[in-house]
Amino acid sequence: MRNRISSCPARYAWGRWRATRQRCVTEGAFRRQRAPSVSHGLMSARSTSRHSLRERGRRRAHLTRDAATIASVGRMVVKADWIFTGSSGVLQPVSGILLAHVSGWPLTAPWLVVTYGFYALAFACWAPVVGLQMRAQRLAQIAAESGQPLGPEYFRTMRIWFLLGWPAFLSLIAVFWLMIAKPPL
Repeated sequence: MRNRISSCPARYAWGRWRATRQRCVTEGAFRRQRAPSVSHGLMSARSTSRHSLRERGRRRAHLTRDAATIASVGRMVVKADWIFTGSSGVLQPVSGILLAHVSGWPLTAPWLVVTYGFYALAFACWAPVVGLQMRAQRLAQIAAESGQPLGPEYFRTMRIWFLLGWPAFLSLIAVFWLMIAKPPL
């Protein structure tokens, strides 16, 4: 009997082992799969946790309705978004494609093609969100410097920001599910 963890005659999928001898020729393929898998998972977890922490801080600042606080937190959120979300947005697809290749999945597998679409939708929502964050931060900075309350332009910008966040979030949840389930489509 072979050890399922150290040998590579099968692929793990939702608690069952399916034979895929043609995809996994040697045990080395399993070992090569571990590094991209671990780095891909860590980037996903880091991106999700950093995003929730940033957005919690932004939401708490927004609820104060204090322009100076919002401007200060907004500067940090914009920087963090570029550093963490931007880098994950580039590195995750690269590591995901590498992981699919090393695992033996064809890059045109239906579940991977759907994943590409959801990832593109998330990026299409994220790009304007960064611009909206910078705009909201500038509007809060102007209001803080002039001693004025936040104007309707700021609140309209934040509403659009919030509405664009949902499709991006749900798309990335769908990507995460597709990567785990690998459903036959």
